[in-house]
Amino acid sequence: MIPLKEIGELLKRTREEKGLSLIDLQARTKIRLRYLQAIEEGELGKIPLGEVYLKGFLKAYAGALGLDGQAILERYHKTLQPVPPPTPPEISPPVPARPRLTISRPVSLSLFFLLLLLLAAGAVSFLNRKAEAPSSPPISEPSPPPPSYNPPPPQPAPKPPEIKATENTPSRIVYVVQAEKLLLTASFEDLCWVGVEVDGQTRLEENVPRGKTLTWEGKESIKIRAGKPWVIKVNLNGVDLGPGGEYGPVRDLVFVRAK
Repeated sequence: MIPLKEIGELLKRTREEKGLSLIDLQARTKIRLRYLQAIEEGELGKIPLGEVYLKGFLKAYAGALGLDGQAILERYHKTLQPVPPPTPPEISPPVPARPRLTISRPVSLSLFFLLLLLLAAGAVSFLNRKAEAPSSPPISEPSPPPPSYNPPPPQPAPKPPEIKATENTPSRIVYVVQAEKLLLTASFEDLCWVGVEVDGQTRLEENVPRGKTLTWEGKESIKIRAGKPWVIKVNLNGVDLGPGGEYGPVRDLVFVRAK
């Protein structure tokens, strides 16, 4: 498993056990919401600020959850794979010297005259070929290089919508989001009664079974009244807001588009 992915899952699991949303962690750590999401998902490419900022984010995130930030950093360092040492070059064994062949003097003179004859014959053959060789063809000019192509720069990733919790009590929480529309997804981890209003119109009033996921789209507002808000996982316009609330009374979850 990728080291940052493993640590991100630990932080996300601890955050959900404490009933905290990413909005809450953003307020505590002053770290942008998209960087908190990148840490939980193990996406290093979404944190372009460098290794120093990544370590600072990990330590601050862990500290906000009551974990040992230094222990989290040591765990991140230990899970990084070390660079393997370079392979030493192979050294070929020395080649033994070949024994010299001793030639008697009469044989040496015969070989000397034979070598002279071969050299003379080679020189005559080379001169004849050079005289018969045709003239060299004209040298063509090299063609110009093809024009260079510069690809367009990559487009930046879209920013997540800005979401603020303007009211937060045990029985009611109000989120204000900067977006053109509201897209709300609710995942139910247990049986829960809910009443849903979209733009002032009632859409649902019933017991929703465990394991079901529902989605609503609104232009101005979405309101959910939940009998057990702690069993509902809420996602607004692609941003994970965590559980709908802590164990306790019935709670209204209100989502409003900023004017």
